[in-house]
Amino acid sequence: MPSRKGRPNKKEVGVFSRHRSLVTVDLRSKAGRILKTIREDLTNQLGGAPTPAEALLIQSASIKAVRLYLMSDVLLERGDITNDEKCLAWVNSMRMDLTALGLKARPRVVEASPLRDYFDKPLPLEPNGDA
Repeated sequence: MPSRKGRPNKKEVGVFSRHRSLVTVDLRSKAGRILKTIREDLTNQLGGAPTPAEALLIQSASIKAVRLYLMSDVLLERGDITNDEKCLAWVNSMRMDLTALGLKARPRVVEASPLRDYFDKPLPLEPNGDA
Protein backbone atom coordinates (compact mmCIF):
# COMPACT_ATOMS: atom_id res chain seq x y z
CA MET A 1 0.00 0.00 0.00
CA PRO A 2 1.55 3.34 -1.05
CA SER A 3 2.13 6.03 1.53
CA ARG A 4 0.66 9.53 1.28
CA LYS A 5 3.67 10.75 -0.70
CA GLY A 6 3.18 8.09 -3.38
CA ARG A 7 6.13 5.98 -2.23
CA PRO A 8 5.64 2.40 -1.15
CA ASN A 9 5.96 1.66 2.57
CA LYS A 10 9.28 0.28 3.75
CA LYS A 11 9.42 -3.47 3.60
CA GLU A 12 10.68 -5.60 6.43
CA VAL A 13 14.35 -6.54 6.20
CA GLY A 14 14.81 -10.20 5.39
CA VAL A 15 17.45 -12.65 4.24
CA PHE A 16 17.22 -11.66 0.59
CA SER A 17 16.67 -7.93 1.06
CA ARG A 18 18.49 -5.69 -1.34
CA HIS A 19 21.82 -4.30 -0.16
CA ARG A 20 20.41 -0.75 0.16
CA SER A 21 17.69 -1.84 2.60
CA LEU A 22 20.33 -3.26 4.94
CA VAL A 23 22.41 -0.09 4.79
CA THR A 24 19.40 2.05 5.72
CA VAL A 25 17.97 -0.44 8.21
CA ASP A 26 16.31 0.95 11.33
CA LEU A 27 18.84 0.35 14.12
CA ARG A 28 15.98 -0.34 16.55
CA SER A 29 14.90 -3.45 14.62
CA LYS A 30 16.36 -6.90 15.27
CA ALA A 31 18.42 -6.77 12.06
CA GLY A 32 19.54 -3.23 12.89
CA ARG A 33 20.67 -4.15 16.39
CA ILE A 34 22.64 -7.10 15.03
CA LEU A 35 24.23 -4.91 12.34
CA LYS A 36 25.18 -2.23 14.89
CA THR A 37 26.57 -4.75 17.41
CA ILE A 38 28.70 -6.55 14.85
CA ARG A 39 30.01 -3.28 13.41
CA GLU A 40 30.93 -2.01 16.91
CA ASP A 41 32.51 -5.32 17.94
CA LEU A 42 34.69 -5.50 14.81
CA THR A 43 35.68 -1.85 15.18
CA ASN A 44 36.67 -2.48 18.81
CA GLN A 45 38.62 -5.56 17.75
CA LEU A 46 40.70 -3.29 15.50
CA GLY A 47 41.56 -1.01 18.39
CA GLY A 48 38.70 1.41 17.79
CA ALA A 49 40.35 3.17 14.86
CA PRO A 50 39.97 1.22 11.60
CA THR A 51 41.45 2.53 8.37
CA PRO A 52 38.97 3.46 5.62
CA ALA A 53 39.62 0.12 3.90
CA GLU A 54 39.03 -1.74 7.16
CA ALA A 55 35.81 0.24 7.70
CA LEU A 56 34.55 -0.96 4.31
CA LEU A 57 35.40 -4.55 5.20
CA ILE A 58 33.64 -4.14 8.55
CA GLN A 59 30.51 -2.84 6.78
CA SER A 60 30.61 -5.71 4.30
CA ALA A 61 31.12 -8.36 6.98
CA SER A 62 28.35 -6.83 9.12
CA ILE A 63 25.81 -6.98 6.30
CA LYS A 64 26.73 -10.58 5.52
CA ALA A 65 26.50 -11.51 9.20
CA VAL A 66 22.97 -10.04 9.40
CA ARG A 67 21.91 -11.98 6.32
CA LEU A 68 23.35 -15.19 7.75
CA TYR A 69 21.68 -14.57 11.10
CA LEU A 70 18.32 -14.03 9.41
CA MET A 71 18.91 -17.13 7.31
CA SER A 72 19.58 -19.19 10.44
CA ASP A 73 16.25 -17.96 11.83
CA VAL A 74 14.54 -19.22 8.66
CA LEU A 75 16.35 -22.55 8.98
CA LEU A 76 15.27 -22.98 12.60
CA GLU A 77 11.72 -21.83 11.88
CA ARG A 78 10.99 -23.78 8.68
CA GLY A 79 13.67 -26.43 8.75
CA ASP A 80 14.97 -25.73 5.25
CA ILE A 81 16.90 -23.15 3.29
CA THR A 82 15.89 -22.78 -0.32
CA ASN A 83 19.05 -20.93 -1.38
CA ASP A 84 21.74 -22.83 0.49
CA GLU A 85 24.29 -22.02 -2.25
CA LYS A 86 23.95 -18.32 -1.39
CA CYS A 87 24.31 -19.13 2.29
CA LEU A 88 27.57 -20.98 1.68
CA ALA A 89 28.82 -18.15 -0.55
CA TRP A 90 28.02 -15.56 2.14
CA VAL A 91 29.74 -17.64 4.83
CA ASN A 92 32.85 -17.98 2.69
CA SER A 93 32.82 -14.31 1.72
CA MET A 94 32.42 -13.23 5.35
CA ARG A 95 35.27 -15.57 6.32
CA MET A 96 37.50 -13.86 3.76
CA ASP A 97 36.48 -10.40 5.07
CA LEU A 98 37.30 -11.44 8.64
CA THR A 99 40.61 -12.96 7.56
CA ALA A 100 41.51 -9.72 5.76
CA LEU A 101 40.67 -7.74 8.91
CA GLY A 102 42.73 -10.06 11.07
CA LEU A 103 41.38 -12.50 13.61
CA LYS A 104 43.41 -11.20 16.56
CA ALA A 105 42.44 -8.14 18.53
CA ARG A 106 44.62 -5.04 18.38
CA PRO A 107 45.36 -2.88 21.39
CA ARG A 108 42.98 0.02 21.80
CA VAL A 109 44.22 3.30 20.32
CA VAL A 110 44.42 5.88 23.10
CA GLU A 111 45.06 9.50 22.24
CA ALA A 112 47.38 11.37 24.57
CA SER A 113 45.51 14.00 26.54
CA PRO A 114 46.95 17.44 27.35
CA LEU A 115 46.73 16.52 31.05
CA ARG A 116 48.86 13.41 30.51
CA ASP A 117 51.38 15.51 28.55
CA TYR A 118 51.52 17.97 31.44
CA PHE A 119 52.33 15.27 34.01
CA ASP A 120 54.85 13.53 31.73
CA LYS A 121 56.99 16.69 31.45
CA PRO A 122 59.86 17.08 33.90
CA LEU A 123 59.33 19.65 36.61
CA PRO A 124 61.20 22.94 36.10
CA LEU A 125 64.18 23.57 38.34
CA GLU A 126 63.99 26.20 41.06
CA PRO A 127 65.66 29.54 40.22
CA ASN A 128 68.47 28.89 42.69
CA GLY A 129 69.29 25.57 40.99
CA ASP A 130 67.76 23.29 43.66
CA ALA A 131 65.34 20.68 42.52
